[in-house]
Amino acid sequence: MSRSIPSPVRLARLGAALAALTLGVTSGVALLPAGPAGASPTGPSWSGAAAPLPANAQANQVVNVEGTDCPAPGNCVAVGRYRGPGGLLFAFIDTLSGGTWSSIQAPVPTSGGYESDLLAVSCPNPSTCVAVGSFQKTGSIPNPTFGLVETLANGTWTGSQPPQPANAGTTPSTQEVDLDDVDCPAPGVCTAVGGYFDTSSLFHGVIDSLAGGTWSTLMAPQPANSGTGGSQFAFLNAVSCSSPSFCTTVGSYNDTMDRQYGLIDSGAGSTWSPTGAPEPANAGTDGSGLQFAELLGVSCPADGSCTAVGDYADNTSGYELGLIETLAGGTWTPIQAPEPAGSGTGSNQLGEVDAVTCPADGVCVAVGQYKDAQGRFWGLIESLAGGTWSAAQAPEPANADTNPADSPIAQLNSVSCSWPGQCVAVGAYPDTAHHREGFVDSLSGGTWSASPAALPSNSAPNIAGPLSDLTAVSCVAAFCGATGTYTTGSTQQGLFDTFQGAGGYDLVASDGGLFAYGSPFFGSMGGQPLNKPVVGITIDPATDGYYEVASDGGMFAFNAPFLGSMGGQPL
Repeated sequence: MSRSIPSPVRLARLGAALAALTLGVTSGVALLPAGPAGASPTGPSWSGAAAPLPANAQANQVVNVEGTDCPAPGNCVAVGRYRGPGGLLFAFIDTLSGGTWSSIQAPVPTSGGYESDLLAVSCPNPSTCVAVGSFQKTGSIPNPTFGLVETLANGTWTGSQPPQPANAGTTPSTQEVDLDDVDCPAPGVCTAVGGYFDTSSLFHGVIDSLAGGTWSTLMAPQPANSGTGGSQFAFLNAVSCSSPSFCTTVGSYNDTMDRQYGLIDSGAGSTWSPTGAPEPANAGTDGSGLQFAELLGVSCPADGSCTAVGDYADNTSGYELGLIETLAGGTWTPIQAPEPAGSGTGSNQLGEVDAVTCPADGVCVAVGQYKDAQGRFWGLIESLAGGTWSAAQAPEPANADTNPADSPIAQLNSVSCSWPGQCVAVGAYPDTAHHREGFVDSLSGGTWSASPAALPSNSAPNIAGPLSDLTAVSCVAAFCGATGTYTTGSTQQGLFDTFQGAGGYDLVASDGGLFAYGSPFFGSMGGQPLNKPVVGITIDPATDGYYEVASDGGMFAFNAPFLGSMGGQPL
């Protein structure tokens, strides 16, 4: 379509993380990033590469790539561990920049006789990152374990040991600190979480905070009913910070009867408050002996707004059910995660939600696993839109094994969204040759589609059968990086898959004409009679469609639901 653009021309940008924004310009043009031209990242659009390893890597490898973060298109950091000299396991850091991956052995804050591992990384921009995990002294039994923080600044990674809570164990049998997740909402401001043993070998959650160049630590606070003595246990699995002053971390704790509950700690720096995660009405209780719950993931798109996910046991037979917790107005509200049609019941009842991302307030996608009525495990996709959660069976590639007799198992492990309506989830599925393969589910134009993980040319099943798995994904501005593992027949290698979508945009003119550049075109008001000029445009995150809005409040929907407008009404 070609037409002249009425003057004056004015531009307004829509941030990639926003769900919807009416662009109030008096006349002219609105500009917004759109999805990958209506195409999902399938087939050859993804490229696969083996994770490079440091020079001291051994030939007989067992590589685990644990976490990744892509702060800008074409720029990613991935962390994990590999087998180095003497068969010891060392943490590594791989960086994608300028189209090339490079690798270093993660430095540790001491020399010699140590093993290490990195589990998570957060990069508020390409030049500032923090990764966390643990390092362990070898040569003694038991081996003391310390928390490990890796910091990227001025192009150099530096390893450090964060401080430990005052009651942390100090002997080899009680010395263990593990950091599992980290989130940095701004350069120089981070929160890391995990767990540690105290001097009595009791396990607690730990929260480490970075501010002003210094790390501080505290024992994660627990609710009033938490256990003491032999029933003391708490651990934090995940953290999300919407700003430097608001973070939420989730995990689990035991009460005085040794029953497990979900744990939520909210705060920042040295000030945190605990909440025992509420549970749906059908949850097991202490009295029934079926109380069990845990929270595995959390996402906070705005201060005071969070979604946490996990699983819990029901009150009839202790069956595992998916759990979704929502924070709004200062209160956490639980629901049983909905399941797709045909989900199992009785002994085939199983659901779990492992990860969640909320690219905007009120718009979330969560992933995990559920079992159908035939006992087959499927990937699970949960979507929040318009205040309601809905469930979908994760689509699988064409070569998926669908024979219930084979008891195939599929699962989604991680999900990330460039912006609302443009998301990627990753996991593994069984193929017809009974191999476990990594796969990608992508959301575009309101539809999820599946493709196998892109693998290097040397991939081959090993004796036990596994071929590949994707465990983490990070997306920004239509660029995605996914990490996992694949086998060459004798070794397990790290895997990187990347996808560069077309981060297009739409221009809208005051006569309603719309011009799509690298984004879907669903029509426009160009050439149609208008009472007042069009002054703005906004996307619908659920369908990838859009709305044009006129100065008299008239609303025009294209591939998006129309719910009414103020056109023709007194304003």
